[in-house]
Amino acid sequence: MPNLITPAAYSRHRGCSREAVSQAIEAGRISTIPGENGRKMIDPEVADIQWKRNTDPKQSERANASKRKNEPAGGGDQAGSEYWEIKTRREKAEAIMAELKAEELAGSLVSIERVRTASMRMSRMLRDALLAIPPKVSPTLATETDPHTIELALSDALRRALEDIAGMTANDLEKLAE
Repeated sequence: MPNLITPAAYSRHRGCSREAVSQAIEAGRISTIPGENGRKMIDPEVADIQWKRNTDPKQSERANASKRKNEPAGGGDQAGSEYWEIKTRREKAEAIMAELKAEELAGSLVSIERVRTASMRMSRMLRDALLAIPPKVSPTLATETDPHTIELALSDALRRALEDIAGMTANDLEKLAE
C-alpha cells in the first residue's frame, strides 16, 4: 500500500510552496487520491515522477528565479536537488527499516540465518529418518520373496518416517532454528 501524504506534507517533501503543489494538482500535473473524509492525498513516489515529467523546467526556472537570487554562490539548483534526492533516499530507507523492524517484532519476519539453520537441521532430520529405514525393515524383508509384500513394507516404513517429519509443530521448528 502506498504511503499517502497531504499536499502540505508533499510541499515540504518537494521543498516548494503549498501554492506550487496546489497549482500542479489543479493543472493535472500531479494526481491525488481521495483519502479519509474526502481529503486529497498524494503518493509522493508517483507524484515525484509526475512532477518531473509534467513540469516545464524553463517555466519552473523563471518562476523560481527571484528565490535563487538569495542563494549563496555555488549552491545552485543542481546541488539543492542532489541534497533533496539524497534526503529522500535516506527517508525511504529509514521508513523501510522501521517497517521491517515492526514486522520482526510482530513475528511475521525472521532472520535469514534462523531460516537457514532450521532448514539445514530439518534436512538432516529427514536424511537421518530415511537412512534409518533399511536397518529397521531389512530383517523382515530378508525372508520375503513376494515383490508386492516388499513394496508395501517399504512404502509403509517410508510413509511413517515422512509423517513423523511432517507432524512437526511450529514449536518444534522454532527449536530447530535456535
